Amino acid sequence: SAGANARDLTNVPGSTSARQALVSGDLDMMFEYTGTAWITYQGNADPIPDEQEQYEAVQEADAKIGTEWLPPYPMNNTYAIASNEETANEYDLATLHDIANMPMEEQTICTDAEFRARNDGLFPMLKAYGLDEPPHDNIMEMDSGAVYAAVSNGDCNLGVIFATDGRVPALNLTVLEDPEAFFPKYNASLTVRSEVLEEHPEIEELFAPLADLLTNEKMQELNARVDIEGQDYADVAYDFLVEDGFLAE
Repeated sequence: SAGANARDLTNVPGSTSARQALVSGDLDMMFEYTGTAWITYQGNADPIPDEQEQYEAVQEADAKIGTEWLPPYPMNNTYAIASNEETANEYDLATLHDIANMPMEEQTICTDAEFRARNDGLFPMLKAYGLDEPPHDNIMEMDSGAVYAAVSNGDCNLGVIFATDGRVPALNLTVLEDPEAFFPKYNASLTVRSEVLEEHPEIEELFAPLADLLTNEKMQELNARVDIEGQDYADVAYDFLVEDGFLAE
């Protein structure tokens, strides 16, 4: 709409493949998460708790390989632990510290295999909050998308979720706060090959207004249109741009 001859390559499978395509020059730009870059691509074990400092560290590292990070958006699609409302009320769950309020036999956890194995995942999180590791029978592995319904239905009392998922408000899940800032920050940002941004600096201006809109709440709303209502994600994105005045219908 701004006059670029754009080619849609959003079907590249997997974040690592997409990242490689950007670095090699097959892609010119893509949205990425600061936490993914810092831990997965740049190989750091420990996240930086402050969002701005995390962004600046990622930005500095990627500048060395010809990739620029535009200012991040407020949405933070980090990992989180959630329960259903009934469980939260029964055990007075508000933060991850409060898991200690639950008897060990009630500390049943649904998670995907990746989170169970990550160095910013399940067992390091429990250790960071001084919680005992529950019996392995208490931990149920499943596809990440299945966790939301399992928590909502009470199949498990705690589940590993993503903070911007539309099923969080739709299923009325209670997300436990992370006062120790254990989970890495996953703020979204537009990453652009340096030579492309140098040739077309107007890209930054075009995408800047999204900073006022892409909050966790907005992303939950948009994701719910896909995950709950079954709409196509491209249609949801287009409608969002029209509704907020970026595109003429």
